[in-house]
Amino acid sequence: MKHSGDKTIKVVIEFKKKHQKYQKYIKVSKKHLVHFDSNEVLSVGDNLVIENVRPLSKTKHFRFVEKVKKVEL
Repeated sequence: MKHSGDKTIKVVIEFKKKHQKYQKYIKVSKKHLVHFDSNEVLSVGDNLVIENVRPLSKTKHFRFVEKVKKVEL
């Protein structure tokens, strides 16, 4: 999670994908810009719930719903 602007955060989604030929699992990550208009305090490492919405700008297609788990420091 990273603040990219006034009401925008950048979220990284990591998942594992199986390679078609070698049958090994590869870690894949995707970065999404998420609309964030809440007063909640977020930090790097928090687990979030986001939902797919209509395009809000050229690159924003997701909206922040809630924070599931806070990162332990």
